[in-house]
Amino acid sequence: MLEFLEATEPGSRERIWARVPEASRAVLEGAGLWIPLEHDGELAEAIFEELGDQKTKALYRQSIHTMVKKPLLEPLVFGMLRVLGYRSLRLVTIVPKGWGLIFRDFCEPRIENASESEVTLVLDQVHPEVAARPVYFRMWEGIFLGMLDMVCADGSLDFEVAPDGSRVTGHFTAP
Repeated sequence: MLEFLEATEPGSRERIWARVPEASRAVLEGAGLWIPLEHDGELAEAIFEELGDQKTKALYRQSIHTMVKKPLLEPLVFGMLRVLGYRSLRLVTIVPKGWGLIFRDFCEPRIENASESEVTLVLDQVHPEVAARPVYFRMWEGIFLGMLDMVCADGSLDFEVAPDGSRVTGHFTAP
């Protein structure tokens, strides 16, 4: 994400990195595939502090097109696009299969309903440490909007977070 941000807003990577506590920077620099939740949260908060609410959401929205081309997600996403078509909300139904590749142990994703014209994606049992950092909800809303842009740019998203942060619902609708 920092690479994507730097490409879109030069100089931002250094400013954001300076906001991350030293202990988290050490973990993040040496991290392999998985970043522990508490350190991931520090980076997410630093991005939010630097960019603010709307720009953070916009960053994650814009990043989806780049992120799905990474080796971890590309086979899953583009395989489903070939099967379902490039303009299908049904692509959202693969999110529960791929969510754990990015956000392990953050929540339990599931599809509540799915048709050609609407899909409801639910992130249930959001981990209390995640719910305590509302920046994740801005990120996820941006991610959901980026997915909508990919498969149905003229569609809409109703995004709702439970008052206690334990559940997030994204209701995608196609015209």
